[in-house]
Amino acid sequence: MSPSTQPCVTAPQLPLYIDNGRLVLHQILGVGAYGSVYRATDTQTGQTYAVKSLNKTGLDSRQRAFQIQEARLHGAVSGHPNIATLHRVIEEDECLHMILDCGSEGDLFYTITEREGFIGNSLAIKSIFNQIARAVMHCHSHGVYHRDLKPENIIMFGESVKLVDFGLATTNETSSDFGCGSTFYLSPECQGGYNEQVKSYDSAANDVWSLGVILINLVFGRNPWKQACLRDDTFAAYVANNDFLQTILPIRGGGGPTTVAAPIDAMAATAATAAVGDVKVSKADDKKATKPDDTLCGNGDKDSGIALRSLE
Repeated sequence: MSPSTQPCVTAPQLPLYIDNGRLVLHQILGVGAYGSVYRATDTQTGQTYAVKSLNKTGLDSRQRAFQIQEARLHGAVSGHPNIATLHRVIEEDECLHMILDCGSEGDLFYTITEREGFIGNSLAIKSIFNQIARAVMHCHSHGVYHRDLKPENIIMFGESVKLVDFGLATTNETSSDFGCGSTFYLSPECQGGYNEQVKSYDSAANDVWSLGVILINLVFGRNPWKQACLRDDTFAAYVANNDFLQTILPIRGGGGPTTVAAPIDAMAATAATAAVGDVKVSKADDKKATKPDDTLCGNGDKDSGIALRSLE
C-alpha cells in the first residue's frame, strides 16, 4: 500500500493547476494514509473547494477499485446538509481528484482540543451531535456505512458540520473487515469480538458505537478508553460496571457525578435510533469499532480518562 501513502504533489510544487487550468491548488490542508487534501480556487468563479487527491501510481486493480468506490459512495450520499458535497471527480494519469465543499474552521477534532468549543455548552453539543447523527442516518438510509467516524472526519462550517472521508465506507450490512477504522472508535466486534470471536459485525451498529465515543469527546473533551478490548483496563471496568465512566470523566455541575448522566443517555439513545432505525445498541452488547493497530491496545488511565488526541 506504500504508493497510496504518498501525496500527489508536494508543497514546493504548489500552486498546481488541474481541470484544464480551471482549478488551482494552492494550500495543503492535510496528508492522510491514502492521499492529500488541498485548498483550491476555481479561476472562473472564485469559489473555494477542498480537493482530495488520491495517488493512482503503482496501485493494483484492487487498490484502484477502493478509490473508485470511495468516490461512488460519497457521491451517493451527497446532497445532505451535513455531508460535504462531492461536486465532481477529475481523473488524471497520476491522481484521482475529488472536488468537495471546503470549510474554513478546521475539523471537529481541532475545535474540541484547541478551541475547547463545546465543553459545558449543552445546547451546542446537542446541535452538533444531532447534525452528525442525521448525516449518519442519511448514509444508512442509502445503504452506506462509513466505518471511520471520528472528529477528524467531521468538518466545521460555522455552527454546522459536514461529514467527509468515505475511504473505508461499505455497502455491506455485515462485514468481516476486522480492524477497519480508527482505534479509539472501533467496536469490540470490529476487532473480532470481546468475550468470544465473531465471524462478522453489523456495519450500522459499528457506526453507532463510534457515535457514542464522539458524544463523549464532545461532552468531556476526552476519549473514554484507548481501545474497546479486554486488554484495556478502562474498557474492562466499563463492561463490568456500566456506571464506571461517571467516576472518571470530568463531569461538572452541582449535583455530583450523576448530574449529566441522564441527558447523555437520552442523547445517545436518540442517536442510536435515528442512525440505524431498528438497530439499537444496548449497553449490554454495544459494538464499537477501531483501526487495524492491535499494538495500540494498552491500559486506560482509570483515574482521569484518556486525553483526546490524534493517532495519525
